[in-house]
Amino acid sequence: MNGEDLYEILGVSKDASEAEIQRAYRKLALKYHPDKNPNDKAAADRFKKVSEAFEVLSDREKRQAYDRRGMAGVHAKGFHGFESNEEIYSHFGDIFGDIFGGGMGGGFRGRPAGPQHGRDLRFRMSIPFAEAALGSTREVEIPVLDMCPDCNGSGMAAKAATKVCPDCGGSGSVTQQNEERGGYFSFSSACPACGGSGLKNGPPCVKCDGNGRLEKTRQISVKVPAGVENGQTLRLVGQGESGLRGGPNGDLLIEINVQPHPTYRRDGLDIRSDVRVPVATALLGGKVDVSTLHGMATLTIPPGTSSDQTFRLRGQGIRSGKLCGDHLARAVVTVPKELSDKAKEAVRKHLVSTDIS
Repeated sequence: MNGEDLYEILGVSKDASEAEIQRAYRKLALKYHPDKNPNDKAAADRFKKVSEAFEVLSDREKRQAYDRRGMAGVHAKGFHGFESNEEIYSHFGDIFGDIFGGGMGGGFRGRPAGPQHGRDLRFRMSIPFAEAALGSTREVEIPVLDMCPDCNGSGMAAKAATKVCPDCGGSGSVTQQNEERGGYFSFSSACPACGGSGLKNGPPCVKCDGNGRLEKTRQISVKVPAGVENGQTLRLVGQGESGLRGGPNGDLLIEINVQPHPTYRRDGLDIRSDVRVPVATALLGGKVDVSTLHGMATLTIPPGTSSDQTFRLRGQGIRSGKLCGDHLARAVVTVPKELSDKAKEAVRKHLVSTDIS
C-alpha cells in the first residue's frame, strides 16, 4: 500500500467505529468499482487499496496489530493484500451484495467455487555483504496460513456429508444485476448458501472453524546464490500461503537486502577496496597484504607507486557460475606523522639527490 495510512485511505479517524469504517468502505467501493470505471487503472488500483485497508481495519486483531506495528504487524498476521478483484468480491460478498442488491447480508463471506490458489507471500531478508557475494544457506521463519491438518483444507468436519447446493446448482456462484447511479452493473459473487463451494456441507471443521487453514510459523531453508545483488528477489515455488480445497500453494518471494561492508565495494563481479601502502614501500617497492573475499593475498608494489593507483588481483572477486571477478586494490600511500632526526636527514638527502619536489 506504498506506505499510505490505512485510516487516511478510507477517510476515517483512528478512533472510528466499525460501523463508520464499513460505511466509508461501501461509499469508496461503489465509487471505484471496476464495473463503474472500465479500463481505468487508477480507479482499479484505488479499489484494491480501499479493499485492503477495509480488510485490516474491519478485523479487530489485524487493526490492533496495525495500530501497534503498522503493516509489519499485519503481515505477521498472515495478510499480504489481495491478488485479484475476484478475491475481493468473494471475500466481501456481504458488502457487495448490499451495495448492488440481492439480499446477501447476514455476515456471509463467500469463497470462490472449486480449488483456490494460495497467495504469494513476500519477505525481506537482510544478509551481510560477504554472504551475498559468496552464497549461503539460511533458515528463516515465515508466518503463513497453512492447510488445516484435520480437514485437509476442505473446511468440513471429518466424514461430513455433502450434496450439490440447490441454490446455485453446484456452480458455486450467483449473478446479480442492478442499475446504480446511471451505470449498469453485473456482479458475480460466491453463492451465499454454500460459500462458493457448490456443495451443501455438513458441520464445519472444529480446528479451523471451517476456514480450511490455520495460522502457523513455517521454517524454510533458503539457498542464497553467490553473487546475489541488493534488491534482487528470490522465488521459492510452493512455499507461500496454502491453497484452499486442493488448490496449489502460492510462492514465497524473498527480497534481498545486502548490508554494506566497511571495506569492500561491489562493481559487477569485481570487488574494490583500499590498501594502505607505507611511503617507503611506495618509493622503493615491496609487498603488502590485501584482505579479499577469499582470504589474505599478497600484492607486489612496484617502486614509485602513487596514491590512487589500482592493482588487480585476478580471480579474487565474486564467483558466479562460470564467471569470476577480480579484486581491485587502490593504493593509499601513508606517511608517518613523526620521524626521527636521522630519518628526516635521510629524506632530505634523498630529495636533493633525486631532485624530487
